[in-house]
Formats: sequence, structure tokens, C-alpha cells
Amino acid sequence: VLDSGYLLFSGANDNNTKSVTWAVLEHTNGKKLIAMSTHFMYNKDGVDHTDTRLSNVAELTAVIAQIRNSKTEYADLHVIMGGDLNCSYNGGSAPLTALEATLTAAQSAASTAGCAINALGGHNSTYACYDTQYSVFVTCPSHTGVAGDAIDHIFYSGNLKITSFATLTDRFASYASDHSPKLVDFTFGT
Repeated sequence: VLDSGYLLFSGANDNNTKSVTWAVLEHTNGKKLIAMSTHFMYNKDGVDHTDTRLSNVAELTAVIAQIRNSKTEYADLHVIMGGDLNCSYNGGSAPLTALEATLTAAQSAASTAGCAINALGGHNSTYACYDTQYSVFVTCPSHTGVAGDAIDHIFYSGNLKITSFATLTDRFASYASDHSPKLVDFTFGT
């Protein structure tokens, strides 16, 4: 880790949980990239969720520009970013379209290369139910949706080669969250 930071998004922000966390990482091969994790605002009564998410996109892309402008050696760094963006491609999404002005959807790159694995929506309908008396999970959420309904995404920039994209449906991953984790493998391009 060469550098890191955090930005709490302005505007509508339930319990101050909508934000972006980032780090500049250096691989043992000397290559560097910006890794980011984010959570955009969800649909909440009384909040214009599209405008709020567009604001989230603007702030996230401003962070990328700020990092790249902070040091000469960061100017052309690749970006890998993932998170719960609370919006999907089905029905059109202004925030995802705005984000694609700066970053590329990893799932699209993997699908084009024929290496998407289990690329379903991955949002579980409920949380796992844990029985404290017997210290066991008694239910495991099912994985629902199709890729176009996914609200969790991974994006990237630069000449990273996306070698695979997957939605993890392992039951242990299901116990941890009401979302199914996304996993992307990539290599640095030339």
C-alpha cells in the first residue's frame, strides 16, 4: 500500500455509510494500480436516488482524478473499483452510463472474452438465519436475479485484461451478506 484514503459522499447518505475507500497498491512486479470500494445510495422514500447516485459517480471520479493528480507517478494508474452501486443495467441506468464515461464494466469485458462465470444478479432475497441456541445456520439465502439486474459491480480502467468475472454462490459467502460477492481476475496489459 503506497497511499490510501476515504471519502464520505455528500448529499443523501443514510447513517453516513455511502462512501468510497481507496488505496494505491504496488504489486511485487512493480506495477501499481488504484483499488477502490464503494457503496452508492439505495432507493429511499423522499430521496431522488438517480440524482444522488449521479452525485456519487461525480465524487468517485473526482477522487480518481485527485489521486492521479497528486503525484506524477500516479498520473496513468489503472483503476479497479467494485461495490454495491444500487443500480442495474436493466431498464437503463444513468449512474452506470455516467460511470462508463471513465471506467469499463468488468463483466462486459469478461463476457466479450467468453470468460464470464456464473454472472447472475447475485442479490439474495433474505439474510441467513442463525440459531444461537444450537450455533448453526438454519437457512441459507438463495441467489436470485440475472446479470442485468445486478446492483453490485466491478469496473476498471487502463489496459487491464479481465480474465474472468464470477458471482460467488458458495453457501458460506451467502451467510455473510444479503449480496453475493463478485470476483474478477485480471492481468496487467503491456
